[in-house]
Amino acid sequence: MNPDCFVTDNEIKMYPNPCSENMYIEGLKNSDIPLNYAIINTSGIRVFSGKTNNKSIDFKGKLNDGLYILELNTFCLSVFYERLRKKIQIIRS
Repeated sequence: MNPDCFVTDNEIKMYPNPCSENMYIEGLKNSDIPLNYAIINTSGIRVFSGKTNNKSIDFKGKLNDGLYILELNTFCLSVFYERLRKKIQIIRS
């Protein structure tokens, strides 16, 4: 497998966290390709999902205040599949 496909948790930066509307993602090996993502609540239930848009995710009006897990799903060469999880906090203003 191509080592350029692998992304470690330490390479991915998501900000701002906590956020209220948009979260930006940096550190992806191929940032031009939209990624599938899922938002999982603390009970383990998927409450929201979609694709990244311009290296960002729009949460405006979609989630209540609280702690969530953001799961990014990346594909490499249509064979290798990675799942990265980060804890995020939503605070609506």
